[in-house]
Amino acid sequence: MFAHQRKLFITIILLFLFTGCSKRDASVNEAQVILVSSSTPELATTLPPTPTATSVHPSSTPVPPTYTPLPVTNTPKPTATPTTLPEDLELVNLKTQDGFNLVGYLHQPKTSPAHPIAVLLAHEYYSSHQSWETFADRLVEAGFPTLTFDFRGHGDSPGTKDFSSVGNDVKAAIRYLNQQGFKKIICMGASMGGTGCMAAAKEMELIGLVNLSGPQDLGAGRLVTRQDLENLTIPKIFMIAEEDQAGTDFVTDFIEMVETTAEPKEFYLYPGYAHASGLLFEDNGEEVQEILLNFVKGFSQSPQEQPAVTTIDCQAAGLPEKACTGVSTNDEWTPIIREFDSIPMTLVPAGCFIMGYDENLPEEQPVHEICFEQPFWIDLTEVTVAQFAQFLNGQVEPVENYTYWLDPGNSVFPTAKQLIFQGNQWIPMPARVNHALESVRWVGADAYCAWRSARLPTEAEWEYSARGPDSLLYPWGDEFIRDNVVRWLSRNIVPEVGSKPRGASWVGALDMSSSLFEWTSSTYQPYPYNAFDGREVSILEDETSHRVFRGSAWYHPDGMHDNVSATARFSAPPGYAAWYYGFRCAQSIGTGG
Repeated sequence: MFAHQRKLFITIILLFLFTGCSKRDASVNEAQVILVSSSTPELATTLPPTPTATSVHPSSTPVPPTYTPLPVTNTPKPTATPTTLPEDLELVNLKTQDGFNLVGYLHQPKTSPAHPIAVLLAHEYYSSHQSWETFADRLVEAGFPTLTFDFRGHGDSPGTKDFSSVGNDVKAAIRYLNQQGFKKIICMGASMGGTGCMAAAKEMELIGLVNLSGPQDLGAGRLVTRQDLENLTIPKIFMIAEEDQAGTDFVTDFIEMVETTAEPKEFYLYPGYAHASGLLFEDNGEEVQEILLNFVKGFSQSPQEQPAVTTIDCQAAGLPEKACTGVSTNDEWTPIIREFDSIPMTLVPAGCFIMGYDENLPEEQPVHEICFEQPFWIDLTEVTVAQFAQFLNGQVEPVENYTYWLDPGNSVFPTAKQLIFQGNQWIPMPARVNHALESVRWVGADAYCAWRSARLPTEAEWEYSARGPDSLLYPWGDEFIRDNVVRWLSRNIVPEVGSKPRGASWVGALDMSSSLFEWTSSTYQPYPYNAFDGREVSILEDETSHRVFRGSAWYHPDGMHDNVSATARFSAPPGYAAWYYGFRCAQSIGTGG
């Protein structure tokens, strides 16, 4: 026992020297290394006293079990469907990008309304969704919708076990939650599930991440690179046992991975041999569950702002320092355009502007200053017919009727045909491929952006992207120029996107004046704008309030210059559509790119 204590003491000293970290109170906003040991009680005071728990190891000196992953089988596993499910549990299909239909289980709280935050739980190798069920119940009792699922070849999901696909499987689960309207998602993963969460976070928008014993390397190539870790700026928790069943080298590699990962983060090193979800149930299991539950609750206690993007983050993302330190005039900025899944987006740097316009309609008053402390991306153009066709074809089940998302037109608003259903998929009409999508409902715009792991811009983001720190009245300046405004070609046919490059805004965004009205995420409320006063809510929280759309529309006559300005505000119910409604998406830095 003395030798064991000496070994642990040396491990702790070396780890503190290696990390340069000290004990501090738990907080999702700052990094810390917390070492918990029954043989060194003075270190355990960092956390609340551990409740009595039954250990899976005998009280005498335990013999470490041998950790040997079972061999991967090459026999595809057929789909299995449970015969009965509890009332609060829904069986769902999660479609991966390479065509697998994974089996998932959506746990819905009985309380109403549920939190707008959803939690995704990803299991370890050769296990199933059931390894998380006890903790999933606790999350649901606390009011958080929770999704568990089986990786391909595991549990009820078909396919062959494949380490290289864990990131894609997790992304399929995140996309499903996005499609259900969840914009705030926390991914918790055990072992390969933790690796899957980190791999998915490179491209998908998450607000938090928990990794229980999940390595960078699963033997199928390094799914998460050093640069990926340095760019992972969302709040994170890492946990591992000091004598993890996977071996000493595994623990050392895990600690090095934690050291490389960007702030904010917390790291807990527990005594014992528990691996992955075993940490939830062994000696410190109750404490582990409380820490994770409080981590989730911390996001719901107040509006969750994204962590500040630092100069280092900007450099790691390949962005100029000014993008994060901010600009004070439009001329300070040169447009930066990048493609995300073949869709061009333009970068909007941090900065401030005057929102509203005192000399126009009352809805645009009073004018007030809005500041953005971090940059974001916005689509270069409005979403096109071809891009929306990809969304329809990317659903789990074939979509034969799109009217929930898109209005096909009627006698009052006769929409020119945009899409045709052919060969079990939607294709754009040849003359409309690169034209802005018309007649879209807010729910359709919201669902499309979520499918892309993006989101609708807030009306403040939209207006800042159009006007900039100079607070221009139009995207190009303060004087109306007819040739800069997108006008119709004929009744119900808007030109191709980007047809008026001289009308571009200061960040390079095209077609923000006229063309189509563009939906934003915001519910319609009086000025001054405040993102935290309840106007930025999901469709799950507010199904009826009118949503704001901006930018005017291409049918307006020349005399309606006030409606073509970047300050004009309009609104409609989220299920309503007209032939002049379109949209574009936005995306935060570090989420999806």
